[in-house]
Amino acid sequence: MPPHRVLRNGRALIVPRSVHAAIEVKSTLDSKSLVASLDHLAQLKRAARCDVEGTFQVIIGDREFPYVPISGGVFAYHSDLRLSLIAERIRDWAGRNPHELWPNFVTILNRGHLGWVDPSSGEVRTTPHRDDVPMWYEPTDPCGPLVGLVYTLEGLSRWWRAPGTPWLPLPRPIPRRTVGMKIGRPVRPVGVPEPEDCDCLCVNCHPYGRMSFEQQRQT
Repeated sequence: MPPHRVLRNGRALIVPRSVHAAIEVKSTLDSKSLVASLDHLAQLKRAARCDVEGTFQVIIGDREFPYVPISGGVFAYHSDLRLSLIAERIRDWAGRNPHELWPNFVTILNRGHLGWVDPSSGEVRTTPHRDDVPMWYEPTDPCGPLVGLVYTLEGLSRWWRAPGTPWLPLPRPIPRRTVGMKIGRPVRPVGVPEPEDCDCLCVNCHPYGRMSFEQQRQT
């Protein structure tokens, strides 16, 4: 089945199972447009998808899916909102929706990058679980929010069977890799601990922010 077909009125109908991810792009992000974007992504993530793998299962938190769920996030060029306020708006919205509809990321070019963290362990996750809370990364020279966005998409792409990326499960032992830049300065919500052990896949430990840029250049 082709991934899309053109209707008589000229509009394209995209088959949901051919959609791996969507990014809502905004020139300026305020509270109203943030909520609208989250609602749009949630509508897409509700789209019916077929079990094309037979016994295939993906487990996210306490939910099982017979397919790879659609990923999605928000990218904006500018916002006057503080990252802490954006995180609060996301948390309020998430409280009204199941975790499989939450955005995987929110990236604001002039502010930073937001993702999800396990509040009990401090583990950063690109796919949020039910009890996760938003955390953010403030830009640090020479790092920027785009690094966080690329890192997140690189991790999510392993679910999509994208060319050049290995399919899950990853080989054991998991090879560690160096990408070369940090996401930024991680800011965890009050009460969320620093993780005791880093088990991320890159030696530069991007999501945990444990290495300075100078240290990374020496790695």
